[in-house]
Amino acid sequence: MCAEGPWRRDVAPGQFDTGRYDALGVTVGRPGREVPVVGPIFACHKSVEGTEEACAGWLAVTGYNHLGIRLMVAAQGRQEGP
Repeated sequence: MCAEGPWRRDVAPGQFDTGRYDALGVTVGRPGREVPVVGPIFACHKSVEGTEEACAGWLAVTGYNHLGIRLMVAAQGRQEGP
């Protein structure tokens, strides 16, 4: 996890404006109301646009509530080789 990630509790809020947080709300599910398989992910704010990677903090805190993430993790365990 990065030192200034918005999912950290020890970092002051303010990385994104309120509107951005509202827009990113669709990436956060909860038990019984998971984000669908094709739903958007919360990308790392240090990712390069067009090659975004999932935010490690988001994965740790709420990634389980995203059905696409669950599917990717399950599929990863079934692949052969490293």
